[in-house]
Amino acid sequence: QLFNNDEEALKKYEACKDECVRLRDAIDQLKENENKSILLQEAKSKRKVAPLPDLTFDVIKKYNGHNGKIYDADWSTDCRLLLSGSQDGHLMVWDSITTLKRCTYQLQSSSTWVMACSFSPQTKYIACGGLDNICSIYKYEDPSGDGVNDDQKEAAPKKRFSTLARRSTKKNNGLLNEASRAIITDAPYKTLHHHEGYLSALEFVSDEKIITASGDSTCILWDVVKKVPESVFLDHSNDVTCVAINRDQPLFISGSVDAHVKLWDIRLSKCVGEFVGQDADADVNGVCWYPDNYAFASGSEDAMLRMFDIRAYKQLNEYGNNNITSTVNAVSFSNSGRILFAAYDDEPFGIGWDVAYAEPVCKLFHNQSVSSLKVAPNGCAVLTSSW
Repeated sequence: QLFNNDEEALKKYEACKDECVRLRDAIDQLKENENKSILLQEAKSKRKVAPLPDLTFDVIKKYNGHNGKIYDADWSTDCRLLLSGSQDGHLMVWDSITTLKRCTYQLQSSSTWVMACSFSPQTKYIACGGLDNICSIYKYEDPSGDGVNDDQKEAAPKKRFSTLARRSTKKNNGLLNEASRAIITDAPYKTLHHHEGYLSALEFVSDEKIITASGDSTCILWDVVKKVPESVFLDHSNDVTCVAINRDQPLFISGSVDAHVKLWDIRLSKCVGEFVGQDADADVNGVCWYPDNYAFASGSEDAMLRMFDIRAYKQLNEYGNNNITSTVNAVSFSNSGRILFAAYDDEPFGIGWDVAYAEPVCKLFHNQSVSSLKVAPNGCAVLTSSW
C-alpha cells in the first residue's frame, strides 16, 4: 500500500534499508577498532607535555554537623560558601573559610533523603531534591549580610536572626557564630512537581532556570518562576544519575544506569550525541565538562573514567588500573584541565589522575565512601563529601 504496488519502488526501498544496516554495522566496527587512548598515545610519542610528578593534597578544612550520610555538596560561584545535603533531611550552608554554619534549612519532612543540592549562579537560590520526587527551591538570604551581592542586600527582607548573626562570642578559645544555630523551617520558595521518580541530580542553568535528573529516566528544564517544565528530555532507557551543564554553549550531558552519556541541545530539546564505554552494562554515576567545554569525562560502575571529545565524537582516554575496582561516584577536572579527580565508593576513595598520561598522581584521603567531589570555581581547592 505504501508504494501502490510499485515493485520497482519497493525494491529500491528494501535496498536502502539493507544499505543503512550495512553502514551502521560498519560504523560500529570502526568504533570498536578505534584507539581508546589516543591522548595517551600522543603524549607518549611527542612528549610535548611532561608527566606530572606525584602530588600531595592535604585536608585544610572539615565541616561537621550532619547526622546522616551526606550525598551531595556544592560551591557558591565566589567560593565563599558551601552547601551540603544529607540523609538527615537538612541543607546546610557553610562559610568555606571559617567552617561555621551560616544557616540550616530544615526540609518540610524530616524523613526526606536529600540526594542532590545546588547553588544558583548568583547565590540567590538553593535547590535540592531526593526521594520525595520534588525539586525544592529556597531563597538564600545570608544572615550576616556577607557573601551576597548589593542587589540582594537591598532586596532581601530582614530575618529575625539577622542581628544575632552579627554577634559573636569567644568560647573555648574559638569563635562561635550565633547564626550557625539558625534553623530555617520556612516552606520552599518554589516546589517543582513533575518527576515520577527520585531526583538524583540537579544544576542551575541560570537563576531562573534549572535542570533536574530523575530515576524516572528523564531530565527536565524548568522555569523556576512559573514552576513549569520548559523541556523534557526522554531518550534514556533507565535511571538518570548525573548531569553537567556546558557554560559556553546551550548544551548539557547526562549519565545513566543505561551505561550511556547523552549530549543534549537545550534549544532543540533533543539528544544530539551518545557516548558509551567499552563495558555497555556499567552504570554511569558522574559526568563533568573539561575546562574548554569541548570535552567531558564520565565515571562508571566498572571503576573506569573515560574522556570524550564532542567535536571528534570519540573517546580520547581512559583512566583505571587493576588495583582499583571500586565504583566511581563523581568526577571533576582541575581548572587547568591537567588533573581529573575521581571519587570512589571504596578504596582508594579519592584519586587524582594525570589527564594526558592516565596515571594516578595524588590521593584524597577518606575513610568511607566519597559521594560527591567538586573542584572550586576558582580552582583553589577540592570539595568532597562522604558517608
